[in-house]
Amino acid sequence: MLFTTSEQFVVLAVVLLAGWLIGFASAPNASRAKRRARAQTDSFAAYRRDAEDKLRAAQQRGADLKDELATLRADHADAERTIARLRATTAPRVGAEADGPAVPAAAEPIDAPIAPPVAPPAPLPTSPRAWPAGTARDDLTRLRGIDGLLATRLFSLGVMRFADIERLSDEDEMALEQRLALPVGTIARDQWRAQAALLRAGAEDAHSARFGTGLADD
Repeated sequence: MLFTTSEQFVVLAVVLLAGWLIGFASAPNASRAKRRARAQTDSFAAYRRDAEDKLRAAQQRGADLKDELATLRADHADAERTIARLRATTAPRVGAEADGPAVPAAAEPIDAPIAPPVAPPAPLPTSPRAWPAGTARDDLTRLRGIDGLLATRLFSLGVMRFADIERLSDEDEMALEQRLALPVGTIARDQWRAQAALLRAGAEDAHSARFGTGLADD
């Protein structure tokens, strides 16, 4: 017989119990594995939902940006049209009769005689050597933006009268600004032609109300 004493049976029982304990401890726990797999699945599902939410938010933001861009472009186009319309309404007439701009009725007496139209002077050529010369001079410093030194330089170029300034073309303005070393657009910005038209027509009150009394008002 392999086991004959009680001690041998006790040792056998201890060995069997130890082996069972070791096997139980080392065997995979099915419920624990299921819980771990379920936790990983839930984690992946949560990550996927979060990623999808972020993607939808990014797509919505892109659509909002496209709408904002379209609105900005429409506003820019409206602003460009408004600027063009304002330039067209405020720019002095070129090539029309030199009878001056419209003067408000309050600026002239009701029974004031209508001044006869003045023959327009010849347009100033753009050639720097062909500015027209004249003898009579107007006080060009009455125009806002023209001081005594600038008036003297204008006289040296043959620009003597308000009518000379009133009849300037856009090309003449550019050439004159180059000769006077003025920033581009100075003449248009200060509206020399509109001022000259009012002063040539004798609309002193209208000129003062619109432009002030000259360079000292700047």
